[in-house]
Amino acid sequence: MKTMISVIMPVFNGEKYLNEAIDSILAQSYRNFEFIILNDGSADKTEEIILSYSDPRIVYIKNQQNLGIVDTLNKGIELAKGKYIARMDADDISLPNRFEHQLEFLENNREVGLVGSYFKTIEQNPRVITKPTSHEKIGSSLMFHCTFGHPTIMYRRSIIAEHNICYPTIDHVEDYGFYIKLLSVTKMANLSESLLLYRIHEQQICKQYETIQIESANVIKEMYICWLLNRKLTQAEYKIHQRLLRPMALVAKDFISATVWVNIIYDALTMKNFTKEMLCSQYISIFIQSYRKYGLSILLSFLKSECQLSFKFFVCKLLLKSKLSKVFYKFYSKVI
Repeated sequence: MKTMISVIMPVFNGEKYLNEAIDSILAQSYRNFEFIILNDGSADKTEEIILSYSDPRIVYIKNQQNLGIVDTLNKGIELAKGKYIARMDADDISLPNRFEHQLEFLENNREVGLVGSYFKTIEQNPRVITKPTSHEKIGSSLMFHCTFGHPTIMYRRSIIAEHNICYPTIDHVEDYGFYIKLLSVTKMANLSESLLLYRIHEQQICKQYETIQIESANVIKEMYICWLLNRKLTQAEYKIHQRLLRPMALVAKDFISATVWVNIIYDALTMKNFTKEMLCSQYISIFIQSYRKYGLSILLSFLKSECQLSFKFFVCKLLLKSKLSKVFYKFYSKVI
């Protein structure tokens, strides 16, 4: 029988939670998969734990030296034989019906190339982490942050093979870059149910390298906007875009530049059929902070700007629902 799913799980010195992670995969309700466990040069009992299992679905790969997460993930992709590839981390727990539900979704939605899901944290006060579910919302949300829990994803191997897609070598945000690459060739989705338990602990990459991760994420965000606009950003555009990513009060001159820039992105999102709510919410944050600091000049700058009427109308609707609704109401008729 042809293998349907290849599960890729890198592990480096992961003895503490490894048994739980492996057991959760072997306990899946859907059973036609290979489980590729890549030991990336561990110096603890990782290998001993892996070798204690006799399940024939386990494919054990041992790196002779530590290659790092990116090279190890790409090695796993090269070894995969399944129609679909599922990610797993060595410190998390996949719930029993994860593969069954994701496989069913991908089989019934051929236009979707990757699917993730909500997930629940393992910590003192567990939380359900939700993500945008539709491709239209995911496509616009990726401008601001990563919209998938990496160990929740499953994707079509044929797509990455056809387009020669692999994980990019960008420090500690390789998954974010991977999604940007896929965005240009396929649709993506998240299931609105928790299919994984995500462990929060101090040894996580996001905990150890938080500062580097933020800097690297900014590189990915610039990659996204260049893809969206199909061109490189000018230095001035880059500076404006950074202000959009981290909303702050702007003087009237800079506020006008930011308004024009947001209008350009708004049009590009419209062309891709992506949603605009998140973009405009970021802009509203700048709007409110700027108004509080500089007053009515900001409102007048927006109203007099040369932005398209559709963009102004969309922003006006959001402003009328914001904290500035009373102040803005008397100006509303000027833009409709």
